[in-house]
Amino acid sequence: MTISLVMKDHFILQTFVLDLVDLQNIFYGERAGYIKALYGKNEDGNICNPENISDFKEKILAETNNKGVHFMMSDGGFSVEGNEHFQEVLSKNIYICQCLVALEIVRKHGNFVTKLFDVFTPFSIGLLYLMYQCFTKVSIFKPNASRPANSERYFICQNLKENSQVNFIKEYLWKVVKRLWEFSTKNETNIDILSIVPLEVIIENKCFYDYIVESNNNLGLKQIKALQKLREFCLDPLLIDPRQEELKEKSLEYWKLPNKIKILKPLTTEVKVPLWKQELLVQPREICNVKHLELTLNDVEDWFYCPMYCPKNISNCYFYAGVGYTKVYRFQKDKWVKVKNLQLNKGTLLYAEFVKEKNTYNGNSKTFFKYSLHVIDAVSLGEKILTNLKFFERIKFLEIYCKAVNREYYENSVRLRIKPMKPLPSLISEPIIKETKNLQFYCDLPVIGYKSESESFEVNSLLLLKCNNNQSFYSTYVLRVLIYLSNGVGSESKIKIKSLEDYILNKM
Repeated sequence: MTISLVMKDHFILQTFVLDLVDLQNIFYGERAGYIKALYGKNEDGNICNPENISDFKEKILAETNNKGVHFMMSDGGFSVEGNEHFQEVLSKNIYICQCLVALEIVRKHGNFVTKLFDVFTPFSIGLLYLMYQCFTKVSIFKPNASRPANSERYFICQNLKENSQVNFIKEYLWKVVKRLWEFSTKNETNIDILSIVPLEVIIENKCFYDYIVESNNNLGLKQIKALQKLREFCLDPLLIDPRQEELKEKSLEYWKLPNKIKILKPLTTEVKVPLWKQELLVQPREICNVKHLELTLNDVEDWFYCPMYCPKNISNCYFYAGVGYTKVYRFQKDKWVKVKNLQLNKGTLLYAEFVKEKNTYNGNSKTFFKYSLHVIDAVSLGEKILTNLKFFERIKFLEIYCKAVNREYYENSVRLRIKPMKPLPSLISEPIIKETKNLQFYCDLPVIGYKSESESFEVNSLLLLKCNNNQSFYSTYVLRVLIYLSNGVGSESKIKIKSLEDYILNKM
């Protein structure tokens, strides 16, 4: 499930993917790698800026194959110290911008939750009415965990509709947002938008109107009682509420949580290689000619192939270990070396190739290069141990993980992607390796770059992996085979693609 958040504190926009992530532990340090902070086109995180909204929308849709997110939650806020009575009026821009973002990035049948304070003004009620028209069901809810003496509440929108009315409301909100932004940038303090839906239209919808009135009355009465209680406690500091400990115990029991303080694990830079120690340093078997193939590949149906950048005598394949978010190391020349511009969750151990990719932007013939980590296999992903899973189960987890931790929008960030791989017999019918006019090999990659038109990398060799249903990580890793490709020049210790194809054809 893809989730997008608009967090408070300078309106920071964030998005992350929740497939491997344990919700209970999402905000602990070791989970930071799953969170991507997006600050908008102007890099200031101001959600009230229409340019930032458009930029955020484009990136979210690019990440979700133009489908949008399943769920969005927003919690925009700023200091209103000294103007608490005007919090609703001062927050109107954030209210409407958060709702507009939701309509732009939430997919059909998706859900949206946003924090509100008082909802008394015609502007606020009109905004809720428009959202009520866009979703199948809306409700206003104040959870028990919310401080009872303040006006905080949450507006819950379920099951986004997909029709012309929603599109019309979206366009209308865009006009309002742009107008409000124009007022703020020009410092036109004497001009404002007080209402966006005629009051008579709201009153005519008796179901919605009655619900808003009842919600405001009920929450108002509860707030009055809480404020009266606060006053009593302020007047008499010796007063205590004997129910607090009882409520705490019952709550923990209900949610099946231990009645103890969680002790966070101390941060460490130690890199631990699990289980096999030196076995992880086993080099792939190199095949230099067709005779070697005969001795190694008995059943071609059991093997997959990966196009590799590695030229002869140069290896870019290493183990990469995540020690703590930005602390990432690779095992190179019998020691752990720190890697820059790469983030992995603590406990992650990947087998991957560092590759220089060639990219072109949409509508731009110029090319540029971006470094990428092509993940071939994994021992663990955070706390998830994969070693005893079947190969294709490991790949499924890896696909989700790479998408979750990829930092495509961060400058100089090393991207993470699954290494392209296919069954070895498909090298004949559907090869993923192509040849240029000057007899160089290359492989086209799935486009993951924002506004990128094409992505590819140079291919100098093939890595063969035995991937039948019985292969654990260890057996797949130890049995891997490396073939250097010949383009007809300097062909010693290399194999021509045609020779490999002929061998596969004879074995099928």
